[in-house]
Amino acid sequence: MIDKNNGLKPLFIVRYNEIALKGKNRGFFEEMLANDIRSRFAAQLIDCSVRKTRGRIYIYSSAPDEKTSSLLETIPGIASYSQGYELEKQTDFFKQASQAVRLLTAPFENFSFKIEARREDKTFPFDSMQLCRDFGGFLLEIFPAARVDVHNPEKFIELEIRDCIYISIGKTRACGGLPGGSTGKIMLLLSGGIDSPVAGKMLAVRGISLYALHFSSYPFTSRESEEKVISLARALSRFSPNLRLFISNILPVQKQIRACCEEKYHTVILRRCMMKIACLTAVQNEIPALATGESIGQVASQTLESISCSNAASSLPVLRPCIALNKDEIIDQAKKIGTFNLSIIPHDDCCTLFSPPNPSTKPRLQDIINNEKMIPELDLLLDQCHKTVREEILLSPETAQSV
Repeated sequence: MIDKNNGLKPLFIVRYNEIALKGKNRGFFEEMLANDIRSRFAAQLIDCSVRKTRGRIYIYSSAPDEKTSSLLETIPGIASYSQGYELEKQTDFFKQASQAVRLLTAPFENFSFKIEARREDKTFPFDSMQLCRDFGGFLLEIFPAARVDVHNPEKFIELEIRDCIYISIGKTRACGGLPGGSTGKIMLLLSGGIDSPVAGKMLAVRGISLYALHFSSYPFTSRESEEKVISLARALSRFSPNLRLFISNILPVQKQIRACCEEKYHTVILRRCMMKIACLTAVQNEIPALATGESIGQVASQTLESISCSNAASSLPVLRPCIALNKDEIIDQAKKIGTFNLSIIPHDDCCTLFSPPNPSTKPRLQDIINNEKMIPELDLLLDQCHKTVREEILLSPETAQSV
């Protein structure tokens, strides 16, 4: 909506980086990102207009600025965004542009600044250097307490001459990466821990549409532990809004592993059974790959030997985005995406249930297979667990808070 007092049209300017490298497919990714932005705002019942041009997406939103910012920072594909104003393209725009600067910096007038101008429209009579010099001089007259600092400015003013004139101050970093769903679907094995939600967010930023599978041991574990995972999935849905969560009760398998197999192999055999059930669920939903939150060497089931045994049980590729991150790095990421405080809520999960005191860290695949043969009709048991997989209906984070 145009401000009738000064002719300024408020907007948010969205930038992307990786999409710009897509060559002939660039238009496809740009359109996906624009459509994703539209659907995110529509889901929140926010009226907005989204206009796409080369290298930029302009958003004219009816929502408060804080609400718009909170949505934009969670949309994969957006590298950065700025709050700004659109002006009519004319040569005597300095007065209008200075009003935009006043609105964007209020209530402060004592600040250092630097101007960067881009003249995409080469027919505009001033070149970029002239724009920076002349507009900077004009601002110093309007803001006598301001000063120029090209090395460490408090306010970075960006001026772009395109179909209109766009002015903004500062950039807020967002997810980056590729638009959601642009690179396919993956089934994430979602525990109640810290690592797997971080892996999910990393995949979402790579354009993945997330599906999640959680293994429960109810009634040996509580309903609260399942509710915790539902909350984690809901938090992840900020980055992958079409996320679907499935829950499988793996307790019957765990009981047979405990009764029939060598204790030191319980953890690895359980992981292999999870992989097999996950593959069945993924194939049923036409998902071509699995993902976990494993980090190399973090626990006994995440040594190279254990991971190799787990991989051998999967008929699908298994991605591990956190594989080279240490625990501190994963925790930092979990805090940034808002899942850490949920993950540390102390509820038992299936991975700790029946966990052996001295698990094997260097299992041999043949030994694992020989142990699995001791479980009567294991494939039938896994198929029965797969058939009991249920889908949880996820409320949006905002809706859940109001319930």
